[in-house]
Amino acid sequence: MASFDHHLVRKAGENVWYVRLTIPPYARKAFDGKKVMIRSTKTTDIVTARIVREQILGPWLAKVEAARRGRQPPEGWLDDVAATAQQVRNYTQQQRREAIGEPRKDMSAHFNQELFDSMTNNPELMGAVREWVKQYAGKGVMGKLDQADSLGNIMLALLEQRTIGNLNLSTGETTQLQEVIATPEKHTGTSPITKKLIKEFRTHNEKLERPLSATNNLEQKIEDLSDFLKKQALPLNFDSVSKWLDRPDLKPATRRTYIWAGLQFWKWATKYNEAWRNKYKGQINPFKDHDLPRPSKGEKQNEREPFTIKEVGQLYSAASPEMAIVIKLAAYTGCRVEELFKLRTENIITVDGIAAMAITNSKTEAGIRTIPIHSHILELVETLKEQSKDGWLIPASAGGALKRRSHGFVNRFSKLKTNEGFGAKHTFHSLRRTVVTELLHLDVRGITIASIVGHDTGVVTYKVYSKGASMKQMRDALELLDLKLA
Repeated sequence: MASFDHHLVRKAGENVWYVRLTIPPYARKAFDGKKVMIRSTKTTDIVTARIVREQILGPWLAKVEAARRGRQPPEGWLDDVAATAQQVRNYTQQQRREAIGEPRKDMSAHFNQELFDSMTNNPELMGAVREWVKQYAGKGVMGKLDQADSLGNIMLALLEQRTIGNLNLSTGETTQLQEVIATPEKHTGTSPITKKLIKEFRTHNEKLERPLSATNNLEQKIEDLSDFLKKQALPLNFDSVSKWLDRPDLKPATRRTYIWAGLQFWKWATKYNEAWRNKYKGQINPFKDHDLPRPSKGEKQNEREPFTIKEVGQLYSAASPEMAIVIKLAAYTGCRVEELFKLRTENIITVDGIAAMAITNSKTEAGIRTIPIHSHILELVETLKEQSKDGWLIPASAGGALKRRSHGFVNRFSKLKTNEGFGAKHTFHSLRRTVVTELLHLDVRGITIASIVGHDTGVVTYKVYSKGASMKQMRDALELLDLKLA
């Protein structure tokens, strides 16, 4: 028979061809427990039989593949094996030290109790162990040393047997298992924060309708932590997080955002992921109580500065008509750039008889707000709304790694402000600072300014008992602004 006639057989005394497939143990459940599948092609012609074979064999192989995928060991299984094997070796070493008179250490908190239970719950094994212990009795120090080594080997053999049986390992996976048990110290490990977990965390944030930028930032920081743990072969605990944060390339302010991301991830995982909750049950949140240095003098010197009214006018005059529109909107609202670019025509509303814009997409919870439209930009906003062709107030296309609609504008603004002689301390965000600064100089109350620009006041009285400034209060405050833009 030709080599390409695999899975084709004929029964004794028959000329009809049959398709035959041996079912691997892990897939037999999908075939009602059958070890072999065989079906007639209903033809004696080998060429026709080859064609029919593919029609019969295809669904069978698909079932086998589905079963194979379904029986794959869980993520991180080798990490658990390596940890247990190392615990056995540590225990064996402790037993050897005790045999030569060194004080005993309590290993119970560091040992895999499940492995001990699997031994003690096996009567035949325990009987053999008792007989084996008698064999070494009375042989002095050397007998105790041999006993410690032999017990360690029994436990490692049991670990291998139990793992193969519980996980139904393939030949290749069994080889990996044996290598890790033999040299657990060489196993580099994987991060407990798997790609699957990170994907689920992102989906959770998307369901909460977090801004895309915040969702992306959370994902990127947790991926960074996962990569760090993997490269350093570290567990997830306070010390590991401390090492992750203690890097020269991270400024204090950046470290705070990393901690915030970690706190958000831990909160989600312990609340919504059962496996994570069970694995870290009783463990203190590793992202809490980290002491971070205060921002350095150099960092404070590099903080963004507001534009003066004259400088805003300079930028406005030098900008293209399209850029001038966005500059003017920012100068009379204090909005972040992406908040403006996320405005849709339906966000232009009327509240208490006052024309307003509803900011529904912001980087913070406090940023979700409704603010009055200044009389100096009311006609501009109405024109943009009428001329919109796609529902967005400001025409733009998403770009950059974070797919922000403001991406192209921000790049053009950076070139504009550089050409006008402004350095790193001045960015588009400086316009937001201009609004806050001018309102402060006009003696506007802090709670009103916070309500306009979407800042968290941090004051319990305002956060718990107040909804912020009224539309009238915000409108009256904004109308005090005059940036002198034509």
